[in-house]
Formats: sequence, structure tokens, C-alpha cells
Amino acid sequence: MICDIEWHRVIDLLPDRESATVEAWVWTRPGIEVVARDRNGGYDRAVSRALPKAVQVVTLGEHRRLT
Repeated sequence: MICDIEWHRVIDLLPDRESATVEAWVWTRPGIEVVARDRNGGYDRAVSRALPKAVQVVTLGEHRRLT
């Protein structure tokens, strides 16, 4: 599931959790500057290849609104 955590909305639902799928999706969106992701080993490489300048933030579980 791809979410916009700033606007709290689902953007897309990918068919699987493969790094190639994530990389292909991210590659088509070069304006992304920050990626919050879980610790799946393939996601860091996929994002690094597609968006080398993006900041990656690793989430440690469920997102919770703090306000």
C-alpha cells in the first residue's frame, strides 16, 4: 500500500511486495523527496535506485497521528 502520510490518504495498492514492483512505481514519480517505508530489505535498494536523492525514513510499525 502506498500512502501519502502528509495528507493521510492511500495513493495506490501495489500487486505485491517485490522490490522490482516498488522500484517501477517510484521510478515514475521523480518528485518524491521523502519515503517512509518499513524495514523490508528490498525497499531500500528499490528507492535508492529510482530516487537516489530521496530521504528514506524507516518506520517501526503502525503510523499514528500525534496531533
